[in-house]
Amino acid sequence: MADLITSAGCAAAAIDGPFHGERVASPLTPAEYQGRMAAEGLGQVLDRMADDWVATCEALTEAGIADRTRQAYFGLSMGTRFGLAAARALGPVLKCTVFGKFGTQSIINPGLHAPDRVLNDASAITAPVFFHLQWDDEVFPRSGQLRCSTPSRARTRNFMASRADTAVLRNTLLPSGTRSSTATSSEEGLYGWGRHR
Repeated sequence: MADLITSAGCAAAAIDGPFHGERVASPLTPAEYQGRMAAEGLGQVLDRMADDWVATCEALTEAGIADRTRQAYFGLSMGTRFGLAAARALGPVLKCTVFGKFGTQSIINPGLHAPDRVLNDASAITAPVFFHLQWDDEVFPRSGQLRCSTPSRARTRNFMASRADTAVLRNTLLPSGTRSSTATSSEEGLYGWGRHR
């Protein structure tokens, strides 16, 4: 994804998740890093990651690498878990966000379930949101993904659900109404999303 973003002339930054990459001496299994996040307290972990993103965006702006008036956030799965809190903290600096493959329910460590926090963070986002829902996700049930994808206060919300053979795209403009289209492939769905502005 970074190659795609930077090839378009934009700056891109990635931050290691908690208990990932250079934040730990050696790689941890999912059960280990999930256990450590639960032990620290998910709220604290989310706040820490949001603070890291705010500091990173400020540092890139001060260095002249990023434009404060044209910032966006892209993160799927774990990137959405931490991105919702980051987008809330970044507030009006963000011009758009991409989230998905995450929801208010999951089969992972129960200590990482925080549906109220997820919905509160999502509802505070004012930037346009594109949410990718993986229809038959094995970790995040569809109902929890749908709950996560809808509470944004953004004027424009875009939603795409995909299965192996189909993509369904829905573009919602608030408060004026809803437009929908269905595509027969993920590629067509993405092109369809690009046309609905």
